[in-house]
Amino acid sequence: MYIESINRTILVHTASDAYESKIPIKVYESYLQDSYFYLTHRSFLVNMKKISHIEGSTIYFHQAREGKQALIAEDKIQEIASFWNNLKKWM
Repeated sequence: MYIESINRTILVHTASDAYESKIPIKVYESYLQDSYFYLTHRSFLVNMKKISHIEGSTIYFHQAREGKQALIAEDKIQEIASFWNNLKKWM
């Protein structure tokens, strides 16, 4: 669903669990750039197809366990919301 960087620890979040990784978020970003993953914040790389809804700067996911949320940087809120709304039309 998303990849999160917390104090140099990388967590890969799936619907059911989170896995620690040694791969930097920038490397994931380059590998996943053609797979609907978007850097919504310097600490979050999000699969845009897994978003259920966006409230302000918080992203919520389909079929996610409670507490699984990502953030959008303030200067990217409009851009991310627009991209996601356009993507929903094609899914």
